[in-house]
Amino acid sequence: MTFELPVEVSGFERSYSVVKDGRRNEQFSVADIIRAAVVAGYEAGGVGSDWRIRAWRIASIRLALDLPPLASPGVPRQLSHPRAWRRLDPSEKASVNNLLGNTVTKLLCERILNAPRLWFLDLFRTRFSAVLASSRRPDFFTQTLGGDWLSLEAKGRSYRPSVAKLASAKEQANALRSVNGSRIKARVVCWTMEQSGSVSARFHDPAPSQPDGENLEVEWEDLLRDYYAPVHEIIQVSERVERTEDLALYRFVAGDFVIGLHPRVQEFLDLPQAASKTKHLHFELDTFAPAGTYVAGPDGIILIPGRSWPRD
Repeated sequence: MTFELPVEVSGFERSYSVVKDGRRNEQFSVADIIRAAVVAGYEAGGVGSDWRIRAWRIASIRLALDLPPLASPGVPRQLSHPRAWRRLDPSEKASVNNLLGNTVTKLLCERILNAPRLWFLDLFRTRFSAVLASSRRPDFFTQTLGGDWLSLEAKGRSYRPSVAKLASAKEQANALRSVNGSRIKARVVCWTMEQSGSVSARFHDPAPSQPDGENLEVEWEDLLRDYYAPVHEIIQVSERVERTEDLALYRFVAGDFVIGLHPRVQEFLDLPQAASKTKHLHFELDTFAPAGTYVAGPDGIILIPGRSWPRD
C-alpha cells in the first residue's frame, strides 16, 4: 500500500538548482513512513533513549496519519488524518504535529534532496558555539550523495505558512554556516500542514541571505554511528526472528514491525573506529542491493510492517 503526499517545492532554482521547483505528488510505502519516524528526532537526552519513547513516536504517527490495516493494496491513497485527530486537544495536536513534521522532513530529504541520512543538530550541542547554542538554530542537517551539506528546519502545523513564518524558519536554518569547513549549500524549510483533512507539505529554500551562523566540526564515523543508534536501541529490546550469515532481523512488538540493518551497514558499524575511517567513502557510495528477499531503504535500514499496518 502506498500513500501520496502533495508537495510544493519552491525557491530552489535560484539558490540550489540541483532541485527543481514545482508541484508534485510523492508516494511512500508504510515501511518508508515507519522507518522515517524511527530515526527522525531525539529526546532531550540525545543518543541513548528509552525504547518506550521510540514506541510512543511510532504510536504518534499512527494517530497523525490514517493508515488502516485493511486499505486496498495497489491503489495509492492520499495521506490524511484519522477521525481521532479531531478529538485531540490543542497541546496534544501540537506535539503530534511536531513529530509528523520531523517524519515528513526525513522522507522528503531522501526523495527530493537525494540525502539518505538526517541528523538532529541538537545531538551535537556540546560542540556548539554561543550562536548555535541558542534556540534559533535549525532542527536538522544532512549530506546529499553528491557531498553537499544542507540545513533543514522542520515545522508541523495545521495551517499554511505565511511569508513571515517562512522567514522566521529560514532564520533558524541560517544559523548553521558550514559542516567540517564545507559551507551549507541550501537552507531548507519543510512545512507539513493540514489542508481539508489531508496532509501536504511545502519544501522551500527561501531567497538566499548572508549566512551569519557557525561551523560544526564532527567526525563522519560519529555521524554514522549516531544515525543508526535508534535502530540499535530498538534491537536491544526486540526478539530476533531471522539470522543468516550476513543479516539479522528483529521484531519490535511495541511498534509491530521487524527491523534490521543491511549487511553493508552492519559491516561498517562493526569495524574498529580506526579501520572505519579508511572505509567510509566506499560505504557511502555503495548502493544497498537487496539482502536476499529484503529491500533496504536508501539509508540501509530494513523495515517490515506487521499485520496491524497496511500491507505494501
